[in-house]
Amino acid sequence: MDSESIEKIWEEWFKEVSKEFSPELRVVVKERIKGYIYALLSGEDSEKIVEQIDDELIERIIRSGSKPEDVVRRMELFANKLSEYEEFEKVAKNFARFVPALLRKMLGVYERILQEEQERRKRAERALRVLSKVNEAVTRASDEEELLKEVCRIIVEEGGYAYAWVGYAEKDKTVKPVAASGNDDYAWVIKVTWNDSETGRGPVGSSIRLRKTVVVRETDADESFKPWREEALKRGFRSVAAIPLHVENEVIGSLAIYAPEPDAFDEEELSLLEELAESLSNAIASLREKKEKEMLEKLYELVVENTGTAILVIENGKIVFANKEVEKLSGYSREELVGKPFTILLPEEDRKEILRIHKLRLADPESAPRQYEIKYVDKEGRIRYAIITATVIPGTKRVVVSLMDITEAKEMERKLKESEERYRAVFENSPLGIVLASVDTTILDCNNAALRMFGMRREDVIGKKWTELGLFDDAKLPEIMKEFYRGLSEEFRELDLEVNIGGKLKILKVFPVISRNNFTPQTTTPLCTQTPFQQVASSKR
Repeated sequence: MDSESIEKIWEEWFKEVSKEFSPELRVVVKERIKGYIYALLSGEDSEKIVEQIDDELIERIIRSGSKPEDVVRRMELFANKLSEYEEFEKVAKNFARFVPALLRKMLGVYERILQEEQERRKRAERALRVLSKVNEAVTRASDEEELLKEVCRIIVEEGGYAYAWVGYAEKDKTVKPVAASGNDDYAWVIKVTWNDSETGRGPVGSSIRLRKTVVVRETDADESFKPWREEALKRGFRSVAAIPLHVENEVIGSLAIYAPEPDAFDEEELSLLEELAESLSNAIASLREKKEKEMLEKLYELVVENTGTAILVIENGKIVFANKEVEKLSGYSREELVGKPFTILLPEEDRKEILRIHKLRLADPESAPRQYEIKYVDKEGRIRYAIITATVIPGTKRVVVSLMDITEAKEMERKLKESEERYRAVFENSPLGIVLASVDTTILDCNNAALRMFGMRREDVIGKKWTELGLFDDAKLPEIMKEFYRGLSEEFRELDLEVNIGGKLKILKVFPVISRNNFTPQTTTPLCTQTPFQQVASSKR
């Protein structure tokens, strides 16, 4: 086609479809799609043109709300405008190949987006499970380091001990002082490790390595204390108790307490100090969980709210959380949903069964289906369809529900089923014979009218080529095949073919037509005899 005609078709078509795009996307589509249209109408190979279309552009169009049926509708509109021009026949075949190729590419991108969304959905569920676990933690201070300093201060100033310090176990087997209280910087002067060496066999290193309380009753006599004896005696430290600190069953360090007198720690005193260390360990764990909670809350903002998947959290049968996508799909605001029974989103006739599954999931998660299809009701009372995935958060009675709306897909499925049923009814009840065959003439199916016409049984023809059924004169077969395939290239072209049926020669009138199934070219070939009976054969691939 000449550039002037292409430009006119493009402008008329884009003016109509551009209304469906946002202003920003409209500019991008106009700049990039125009070149593909020009190439297509100029005769360039449609498959190569589709290969050149950027996946990122297709993704932007899909995320703007476009569905495969929208693309088909827009292409039909373009074809209608194109058919008004004399040059239409020259580009029709190329255009016919372009549309299914484009749809295949679009479906590929759509599947990738779904996988990414599934992946983004998995990531959001995991974050919520951890967040719930963190919420149960008890925090007793606002800062870990300040808490450690305060504990050491209380031990010295209110307990009357000479010195106290907390050291954390490092990966290189050293012990790092993080807090202390007393007269000087003793903890930073000495060297302590928690390996099985001379500097690791003292009270602090041993308590970490052996995971138990270690006491040195006389610092001036105990051989295990030799590396630190001089510094300790200069400060008047005559005995020491070191108690391991645990977080989630892992020893993270040790609390060391020094007394000015030898043999200062009796059994009752040690029991109280071990209880103190246990309390300190719990506080450290709570503070660390609080930090993790803050991190997960940021992750929640990033993942849960922006995942593109509707997410609900249900506890005691009520909605305790709903993200923006739930608001978008249901029409309810978050405030209208939180605190309400989740059954407000279900049709009344389905509530009993869904509640049964919900209770089963809480009692035995392995016995309840994790993913299944449901109907839900939006704020306007409209019935919609969704695939839900429900997971119990470990250690809680909370259930995370992710919801993927499939209403549009269900409607397409219904229409497709109706279309298939109509086709099957025509196929089976037609008084004309119909034969479905692949492009290499292999027969895939045929109706009873066709079998009666040729006097054959279904098992005699299915899977065989119609050129091998003995209907045609072998000498004339090459010419017949030539005429037949030539007929496919011309819309509704009539052919007269001579056939031998039951030893009698008859003339079939043949009308080959191109059709498609799952983007695969097919031939639909109506046939009728010049005798009183009629026949339709359809070749399809």
